[in-house]
Amino acid sequence: MKKLLVIMWAMVMLSGCMTFNQKMLPKVDIPKQENPAVIVETKTGDFVTTFYGASKRGDMSGTTVLDGVIKTMMNRWKKKGLIADFGPAGEFDKKPNFTLIISGVRDEEGSEGLAIICGATLGIIPASSNLIYDLNIEFVNNKTQQHYFVKVKNGLTMWMHIIFLPLFPIYSVGSDSAIVDMADNAYDELRKQGAFN
Repeated sequence: MKKLLVIMWAMVMLSGCMTFNQKMLPKVDIPKQENPAVIVETKTGDFVTTFYGASKRGDMSGTTVLDGVIKTMMNRWKKKGLIADFGPAGEFDKKPNFTLIISGVRDEEGSEGLAIICGATLGIIPASSNLIYDLNIEFVNNKTQQHYFVKVKNGLTMWMHIIFLPLFPIYSVGSDSAIVDMADNAYDELRKQGAFN
């Protein structure tokens, strides 16, 4: 019995997951720019997590998921020198140049039965699910009160399998890549609309 417990513990310690960008958006080239003095305040709009289109209970709150998406997108813009800083509404002493409001849906597509089997076998039998983000982005110029709207949709595949533990430190690479693609496409569309002129 003790040997079985040791084997089960080892299998749990060896199991892991990896994410892979589905690359549903065209690749756009956003060149690194000189850091402009642009401050963006961020707000979360309505965000729903669904499973095959039906509301999903017991998942992380929509605000928690969306805050992570917004942070990754804005860090991308900041890293590329497109903005100087960002933060939640009400964080800055002076009025920010722009307000970014993101809402939408994250739909999970996967087999709950297979996920249970994967868990019961401690990752020996793999399972996967697709997470599709369908985001509505509203961008407001706080000086002119001009509103700009963009829709971006991208997905990622999450695989759970015992072989992925050695890759644990990079399990979120696919997820981050999918959100970076959304950030780049959103910026490109906003720029085409003249949002940053």
